[in-house]
Amino acid sequence: AVADGAAAWGAFQTGEFRLVLSDWEMPRLDGPGLCARVRGWQGPYAYLIMLTSHGTSSHVVEGLNAGADDFVSKPFDPAVLRARLIVARRLLALLDELASKNVELARANSELTRIATTDPLLDVGNRRSFEDAIVHAHGTARRTGRSYGVILADIDHFKRCNDEHGHPFGDRVLQRVAAALKASLGASGHLFRYGGEEFI
Repeated sequence: AVADGAAAWGAFQTGEFRLVLSDWEMPRLDGPGLCARVRGWQGPYAYLIMLTSHGTSSHVVEGLNAGADDFVSKPFDPAVLRARLIVARRLLALLDELASKNVELARANSELTRIATTDPLLDVGNRRSFEDAIVHAHGTARRTGRSYGVILADIDHFKRCNDEHGHPFGDRVLQRVAAALKASLGASGHLFRYGGEEFI
């Protein structure tokens, strides 16, 4: 609880207040002015309820445009105010749940992108990610005037390796070759499996 709108705005900036119950008429900063500042604040959504003796539609429109979520007329009925606070809590809980789901969705999308652009056996880029990377590298080279190189390498006699020793052995060969190529590239290069035993 604070004495006026300016003090409310000062307090609001020091903590994560999720619910603001404000009078309309206040010294130094009125209710609509406080609402406008709270709405411009970068942080978790704060639910704003305004207490007002102004019952005209123009005042309601002004308050809503300033960012108020709800109004309670003065003199207020405590039961009505409690009911409005329950609604506010319910809405804030839904907003928090939605924000949490959005974080989970972004994480899942990031993982799906990684899976879609990575060769699962070798943990290097796949052909699809190479096509994106070469477009990016070429665009960067054109803008900066710097050159870039592309090497397509193929493991000799790999089919014979699979035929004579089996596919699990062939997979280990691919993994060892990929590890050696990654080590030789260092931090500045990118390695992709172009297909089969071909690397870029």
